[in-house]
Amino acid sequence: MKRFNVYRYITGILTALAIHTATAQTRIDRIVAVVDKEIITESELVERTTLVALQNRLNPADEMLRRQMLDALIAEKLVLAQAIIDSVVVTDDEVTRELDQQVDNLVRRAGSQERLEQIYGMPLSRIKRESREIMRKQMLVARVRQAKEGAVQISRREVPAPSPV
Repeated sequence: MKRFNVYRYITGILTALAIHTATAQTRIDRIVAVVDKEIITESELVERTTLVALQNRLNPADEMLRRQMLDALIAEKLVLAQAIIDSVVVTDDEVTRELDQQVDNLVRRAGSQERLEQIYGMPLSRIKRESREIMRKQMLVARVRQAKEGAVQISRREVPAPSPV
């Protein structure tokens, strides 16, 4: 009986050690916000912050930039929900063209394709593959915003008169 308890004890320790090791090696992505049925993860926020920082030569660790990116992601998810309701469509060809153009800009700003791959820690093909859905969503959001802004009409009475000099 004593031998059985020692066996269970050792098995328990080994199991706990295996779980701890697996957990330490697996990075869990936490949810930073939920909008409608869409979630915003920590990795999505970090990725967007890094992208904007690279595009605008800013510090990706800046807390104010991080907050701005979170606000922008929340607003984007709200508009994306509206795009789905309104059945807005973006074709694969449009996404491919826009994605290629954005990646070309990123390569230019990074200095080279190798430097961009180093910054992202992945090959260019994977950057494109992982950015494709993000680009599609951004284009859907842009289409909804364009439609809303295009419907706005301002009358002459709503325009303020120029102030005298």
